[in-house]
Amino acid sequence: MEISKIHKKFDGIKMTSKSTKIPILVPTFHKMESLLTFSLELLSYTWPNHGNIYIISDRNRKSQNLDAFATKIYRFPSDYSWVKILHEGVLSFQKNNPTIEHVYLILDDLLPLTKIDEQRINKIEFAFQAENWKYLYFPHYDNVCNYNLNIDSELFSKTERDYKYFTQIGAGLINVVYLIELCQLATDMLINSPWQFEFLKPQSEHIIAKYRWPSVRDGYSKSKFINPQAIKALNYPEGVFFRKKLQRTLVNQIPKKILAFLNQKIKNFKHKYL
Repeated sequence: MEISKIHKKFDGIKMTSKSTKIPILVPTFHKMESLLTFSLELLSYTWPNHGNIYIISDRNRKSQNLDAFATKIYRFPSDYSWVKILHEGVLSFQKNNPTIEHVYLILDDLLPLTKIDEQRINKIEFAFQAENWKYLYFPHYDNVCNYNLNIDSELFSKTERDYKYFTQIGAGLINVVYLIELCQLATDMLINSPWQFEFLKPQSEHIIAKYRWPSVRDGYSKSKFINPQAIKALNYPEGVFFRKKLQRTLVNQIPKKILAFLNQKIKNFKHKYL
C-alpha cells in the first residue's frame, strides 16, 4: 500500500558555519590514494563549504599529499578486511570526537565530480538531524523510488524492506553510533567487503534522498578500472587537472583491461562449452 505523502516545513533554518559542518569520513586503501588526492583537491571547487575530512585507510601509504587535505588519517594493517578497517577507523574517530553524532560516509571514488548544491544539502542535513534518522543515502544513478516524504521541499523515500541492497553505501549521512553497530553486525555475519555490506538488513529505517549525488554511476573507479563517464563529467576548466590524471591512469590500465577482458571470455567459453 502506498504511503500518503508527508509534507513538513522547517522555518528559519540556520545555515551552519564551516567549523560546525558535518565531518566527512572517506574509507579507501593505498592503491586509490593517488587518485583520492586529486578528488580531494577538487572539493575546493565542487564543495567549498564541506566539513573536515577524515580518511580511513591501510598502512601501505601511497600518497604523501593526503595530509594536506585531511584533518586526520587513520591507518590499519593492510591484511585487515574493508569492514574491519572501516570499523576500527570509525571507533578511532568516535574516540577522538565523542561529541560528533553524524558524519558523511563517502567512498573514495564517489567524492563529488561536479558542484554540490549546498543550499539543498544544508536542508537535507537539517532534515536528517531533525527527524533523528540514522541512515540516509544519496543515489548517484536513476531510480524509481517512491519519494513520498516531503520535508521543506526536499523529497525522501524509506528503503523498502525487501530491497536487495538495503544498506547502500556510496555517499550518505549516517549516525556514528549506528555506523559502528552496522560494522559490528557485518563482522558477526563474517562480511568483509563493501559489496557484501550493502546486503545488511538491520531493523532501523534507511532513507533515500531524491537529490542526486553529483558524480557518475559507480564513481570514477569501476571494476578496478577508470570509469570513462567520470572523465566525461570533468569536462570543465576547474576539473581539467583531475580529468588529465584519470586519462593517464586509464591509458596505463589498457593492458590489464585487455587481459581481464580476454580472461573473462575464456571463462565464459569454458562454462558454456566445456
